[in-house]
Amino acid sequence: MQARDQDQRITLAADQNGVVNALEAEVSADVGGYAGMGAFEPLQTQRLIPGPYRIDQVAVTASAVMTNTVPTGPYRGPGRAEAIGLLERAMDTLARDLDLDPAEVRRRNLLQPADFPREMPSGLVMDLADHLGAMEQALSEIGYRRLREEQAARRATGDQRLLGIGLSCWADFTGRHEPCQPSAARVTDDGRIEIDAGIAPIGQGMQSIITRLTADALGLDPSRIVAVTPNTGRFRSALGSFGSRSASLASSSAVQVSERLRKKLKERAADLLEAAVDDIELRPDGTLGVLGTPSAGIPLADLAGTETTAAFDQGQPTFPGGTHVAAVEVDIETGNVDLIRHMAVTDCGQLLNEVQASGQVQGGAVQGIAIALFEEMRYDADANPLTTSLADYLVPAASDVPEVETHFIETPTDRNPLGTKGVGESGTVAAPAAVQNAIIDALSPLGVTHIDMPCTPERVWQAIKNGE
Repeated sequence: MQARDQDQRITLAADQNGVVNALEAEVSADVGGYAGMGAFEPLQTQRLIPGPYRIDQVAVTASAVMTNTVPTGPYRGPGRAEAIGLLERAMDTLARDLDLDPAEVRRRNLLQPADFPREMPSGLVMDLADHLGAMEQALSEIGYRRLREEQAARRATGDQRLLGIGLSCWADFTGRHEPCQPSAARVTDDGRIEIDAGIAPIGQGMQSIITRLTADALGLDPSRIVAVTPNTGRFRSALGSFGSRSASLASSSAVQVSERLRKKLKERAADLLEAAVDDIELRPDGTLGVLGTPSAGIPLADLAGTETTAAFDQGQPTFPGGTHVAAVEVDIETGNVDLIRHMAVTDCGQLLNEVQASGQVQGGAVQGIAIALFEEMRYDADANPLTTSLADYLVPAASDVPEVETHFIETPTDRNPLGTKGVGESGTVAAPAAVQNAIIDALSPLGVTHIDMPCTPERVWQAIKNGE
C-alpha cells in the first residue's frame, strides 16, 4: 500500500495580532483503486484538527476519492501527519502575511494548561500536555535567535546557500483503537512469571519494558519474568502493536494483571501456610512467606499453574505533543537541500524508558524527513508507476540526515496508572512540516510561498525560478 496523497485547502480567520479565531478546511484523499483502510485516513486528519491550537470555531470537510492508482493504507501516523502538515503550513503563512515571527504566532495560539481537559470538534477530549513549554525548550535548545541572526546575515551578503528555520508544533491521539487491552500472567513450572500483554515486539522494545514493569509490580528480579509473544488463542480480542498504543495500554494492563496475580499468589500461600493474607509477602528470591518469619517460605514453582487475566480500559486516547525545529541550507543554484539540524522536544507523559523513547522519536523523525525530502510514488498519465525500484524511489541514507536531537517534557496523563502516552509515531507526525517550512522559509526572500512535498532539488529549483 501507499499513503499520504491528500489535496488540502485551509482558511484561517485571525486578528492583526495573529490570534486565530476560526478555521475552515477541506481535505480530499486519493485512496487508489480500492477504498480499503486508506479511506479512514482523511477522517483521522479531520479528527485531529485544530491540533495543539486554541481555535474554537472549526469546520473541516473530509473526503476519500477512488482513482486508478495503487490503494492507500496506514503508514506511521496515518492522517495525523497530514493534519499537522496542514496546520503548520497555515501558521507559517499567517506569520508571513502579518510580518510576524513564526514562533510568535504559535506562541499566541498554543493551548495552555488551563485549557485542559479540552473537547475537540471531533468529540475527542484532550488531556493535559505542555505544548508551549515544549516549543520554548525546542527554540532554546536549537539556538533559535542565533539562527535567525545568521539567516539575516546570509541574506544581506547574498550567500547562495540560504538558511531556513522551520517549526512544527504538533499534537496526536494515541491508544485510541479499542482502548481495552487484555493481558494474562501465570506461574511456570520452573517458578518464573510468564506474562502476555497482548502486543507483539515490532522493534519498539516493549518486551523489556513489560518485563521491568512486571518485576517492579511483583517485587521480583527481572530474571524471573518472561514476556512472551502474544498467543492469539489466549485472548478473544487483542489488537496488537500499532497506533502508538503499546506503552499506555499494554504496560498498564501488564501492571494490572501483575497486581492481580500477586494477590492470587498471596491467597494461595496464606492457605498453605495457615496465615492471614495480609501477613504474606512475595520475596525477591521468588518465595512467598510470612512477614517476620524468613525461615518459612513456599517457592513459586510450588504454585505453578496459578494464572489470572486482566483488561485495562483507558476510555479516551491520550494526547502527546511537542515541537520539532528544523534548520536547512538551500543552494539556490541547484535547488539542493541540506538538513543541518533537527530538534525534537516531546511531551509523551511519564517516560518509561528515555533511551527507547528517544529511539522511537529519532526513527520516526527520519521517516518524516524522508517524506519531506525524498519519498514519492510517481505515475504517468495512464497511471503506470514510474518509481518501480529503490533506484527511482529514494530513501535516506545515514549521510542524508543529521542526528535527530531529542529532549522530553513529562506531563503525566491521568488516563492510565503509569501516566504515559504514545510516542512511536510522533516523529513522523511532526517532522515533515518542520522540514518543509524550513525550506520555504529559506526561499521566502525570493518570493517562494509554497513547495509541495517531497521538496526535491528539481522541485525546489523550479520554485526558485518561478518565484512561487
